[in-house]
Amino acid sequence: AMLNNEKYISGTVHSIDHNLDKGYLFKKVRIKNIFLTSYQIECLLSRKFSDIFYMIIHKIFSKQRLKFKKIIGKGNFYSNFNLKKNKEIKTFKELKTKLFAFDYNPHEPAYVNINNKKIYLKPNLFFKKI
Repeated sequence: AMLNNEKYISGTVHSIDHNLDKGYLFKKVRIKNIFLTSYQIECLLSRKFSDIFYMIIHKIFSKQRLKFKKIIGKGNFYSNFNLKKNKEIKTFKELKTKLFAFDYNPHEPAYVNINNKKIYLKPNLFFKKI
């Protein structure tokens, strides 16, 4: 979502079956894509998911019904292979997006290739913290 410059980054809490993501949706959360690092996005989504899990546990113990919706269509899935091959910054236009998308320790950050050498870049070298 970050690499596609989508307006929002989202995640879902859903039941799963043997087909994994073909279950029923309980809740979808989203945050605005405003050039946060991958780690910052994970922290924000984790807080939202934590609140949802607390609500689920509360409903289960108070014997309230959980409401699910059928998942229609397919969501977006980004494989490790696709992510790894997109880490190289080839144009100035890609710089900010890739710096933030791939800033997540201990994983390889975004880089520029100069004379077949990877020069790794970090967003805090270029942009003040949000």
